[in-house]
Amino acid sequence: LLSFSYAKGGAGESLCPLFVRYGSSSYLAKTGMEWDDRWSLFVSSKKALPLNVSAVYYGKGALSKLAIGNYNARFAQGLALWSGMTMSGLPSVESLSRRESGISASQSTSAACNGIAAEFNFGRLTLSAGTTLELEKETLRIGALANLSYLWSRGQCGITAVAGASAQTVSANWRFRLGKADFYGEAAWEFASGAPAIITGIRMDPRWKAAWGFTARYYSPSFEGHWSGAPGSFSRNTDETGIAAVFRYQWVNLSADTAWRPQKGLWQTKAILNLSPEISVGRLTVFPLLKYTFCRKAGNLSDNSKGAAIKNNLRSEVKATLGPWQAGLRGDCLWCRGFAWLALAETGYKDETLSCFLHTEYFDIPNWDDRIYVYQRDVPGSFNVPARYGKGLSASLVGGCSLHGKGKPICHRINFRAGALIYRKETQKPSAFEWRVQYSLKW
Repeated sequence: LLSFSYAKGGAGESLCPLFVRYGSSSYLAKTGMEWDDRWSLFVSSKKALPLNVSAVYYGKGALSKLAIGNYNARFAQGLALWSGMTMSGLPSVESLSRRESGISASQSTSAACNGIAAEFNFGRLTLSAGTTLELEKETLRIGALANLSYLWSRGQCGITAVAGASAQTVSANWRFRLGKADFYGEAAWEFASGAPAIITGIRMDPRWKAAWGFTARYYSPSFEGHWSGAPGSFSRNTDETGIAAVFRYQWVNLSADTAWRPQKGLWQTKAILNLSPEISVGRLTVFPLLKYTFCRKAGNLSDNSKGAAIKNNLRSEVKATLGPWQAGLRGDCLWCRGFAWLALAETGYKDETLSCFLHTEYFDIPNWDDRIYVYQRDVPGSFNVPARYGKGLSASLVGGCSLHGKGKPICHRINFRAGALIYRKETQKPSAFEWRVQYSLKW
């Protein structure tokens, strides 16, 4: 796969491979190639320098992977080492635990791991090891990471070690299955701070479309977690003690999570009820959704006030598909610092060669603490979930078209996105306009 793109923002324009963002202060460029199911290469640049390269070879013998440049390293539950983006919160059974992927290619311009890494398979044993470069006080330092895992028919166990300028951490992890129960966990120790961290849990799948899970975690206030990406209620794995439980049966999902941050003096309790049935009549399929979120924060809040903040968010959504045609409506009502609401509509068409979607929003969210997140379609390789705040409207048109060569396995595809975000005068925020064009060639 080979891709190029052209994009324009409010302050300038630029031409470079795969994906471009250009504004008043920065731009992002990426290009990628994959071939023969055994090689992958990604090149990216942010603000022109430095140039980031990620090349990975996938072997079939003892050497299963060889990475040069930027790479991802994700092991166990992520307490000792988990590079790349992670999402906080525990809303589903799947979010209670991580599934490791080991060494893999990275398309990020700010990858946590860069250098050289390899993964070896020796029967039931898997050994992963690598080096990484870190810039500390304008001095370039070399770090090392390693993981040894043993796999058997009902589970696996392993150890992970990281030795770098920012952290020196070692951990032990386990996952095994007894009947329909899946037990997992990881315990870590950080040498620089002398602080522990542990997460453990259980998942049960008693019957079809039914599951429940429970997890408990303790991340010491002194545990800095520079390389961590374990499940949790907050963005970093530090200063957190909590438990979470999730129950799912068919289209009903109920989750509850409570966490205490002793160093910050903050207690958060969150519960989510999600109802998402599926209704089919012939070619017409309807996906209604009703979601209620309750969140209570007590102690030292983000605005430096003391007391408690209670957030109630009610979201209703309905999506429908009729062959290649799709449509959706969504409405949010939120009560916390004040009253906030958002409404959106989307319609479009998608088949194997052509896709086109029109997305519109209108929102009135006076307080930043009441912000509402919205998923938006974008060109492939982009993750777009903006936080809506203020009063205004948004509209975007996203689509693509594929052209196949005659008698040859060659596919040309052009993807595009054009968007506008317009605020009312009372919001005192500048409006934004953007458009992107992406070309890809697959053979």
